[in-house]
Amino acid sequence: MRSQLYSLLLEEVSKVKHEAELTIRYLKKKEACDYLRVSNNTLDKWIAFGLPQISVGGSVRYDRIALDQWMTKVAQDGRIKL
Repeated sequence: MRSQLYSLLLEEVSKVKHEAELTIRYLKKKEACDYLRVSNNTLDKWIAFGLPQISVGGSVRYDRIALDQWMTKVAQDGRIKL
């Protein structure tokens, strides 16, 4: 009984943590990779193909909304246009 309660509690904490992470709009590179479920190398290729990024004073961030829009455009076009 106690171990079941502990497991349920851990599961709920994990869900809350995941939901809280989704409220963050501007992502670091690793977070963008995790969000898009791609490797760092794939993200670098996508950046070369036009994946939007924001650079401020040498610090790069990825806008979650812009990433979603870019992915939607790529999906509608059927491929990345070079």
